[in-house]
Amino acid sequence: MMRKSSVFDETQFLSLAQALEGFGRIRFQTGNYEQLIQKTYDLLSAEFATKLLGDRSEFIERVKQTRNFLTHLGGPKKSEVVEEPKELFLLNQRLQAFLRCVMLIDLGISEDELREPILYQAHRWW
Repeated sequence: MMRKSSVFDETQFLSLAQALEGFGRIRFQTGNYEQLIQKTYDLLSAEFATKLLGDRSEFIERVKQTRNFLTHLGGPKKSEVVEEPKELFLLNQRLQAFLRCVMLIDLGISEDELREPILYQAHRWW
């Protein structure tokens, strides 16, 4: 199953989306899913966050809508939902890099030290 279909990418996305929420809840303690993503995104400098994840509002909406669509089956599919396998794979790569980065920043490593390796991890498949 892991090698065969988009099911792996969907499962991986849902795990990353849950990890992102968990990090936000531990770090910020309050807020809904969207607010937690916003606060986590804002841990990065604006320039670095844009290079890594793209426009703030677009990134947050894509993650939120994709998570909602995959979690609540049968609900409406909004235009922001990432469903195409290649796009979902690339989003997963950015989410992994993003989570790794904010966790390391939370441990005290500077963004400057992380910038190059994190951008490489997030964009090496493009």
